[in-house]
Amino acid sequence: MPWDGSASLQIEAERRQNQSHCKAAAVSKHPLEGEIEDQVCENPRVRVRTKRQTRQLDEP
Repeated sequence: MPWDGSASLQIEAERRQNQSHCKAAAVSKHPLEGEIEDQVCENPRVRVRTKRQTRQLDEP
């Protein structure tokens, strides 16, 4: 699958699919960055998306 405009939709789909692997979700407000959404997941390959970037979790 090409990494194009539908990439964010794919990420959201993966995130919803991986909700069952997540132990907790928290939304914190940072004065500069606004709302940042974080999830603590058992699945190390779950992508967690913030307003600024998409990152890969590397936790065991």
